[in-house]
Amino acid sequence: MHIPGGGGMTLEKCRESFLEARDFVKTCFPERTFAAFGCTSWVFNPDWREYLPSSNITKLQKATLAFPFPAAPKSGLYFIFGRDDGDPATYPEDNSMRRAMVRAWREKGTLRSAGMLLPFDEIDKFPLG
Repeated sequence: MHIPGGGGMTLEKCRESFLEARDFVKTCFPERTFAAFGCTSWVFNPDWREYLPSSNITKLQKATLAFPFPAAPKSGLYFIFGRDDGDPATYPEDNSMRRAMVRAWREKGTLRSAGMLLPFDEIDKFPLG
């Protein structure tokens, strides 16, 4: 699963991507059986539910099956700030994602990752908002 930068990761775009990917694997690997998509990422950090309750990231988390996954303490910093050196508490807070990440760092002393599963037979029913 790839989430392009720049925001706009709506559930509609995620659903379209999941549908395209499902078709791709069925076409390219017809001899194999796939049951679900799985992904581990900083995107699924459960803290985003607290710090970004109405965000697209949180909506995606709620629309999939979550599972815990170990993470490096600075998971996601490079993707959001373009760096992961120095003290994250001093990083710029010029948008909601950056504010949430810096706040999580300050309050929890670490950033987390988690995973998600989305069964293939659930994609057609995937929430749209």
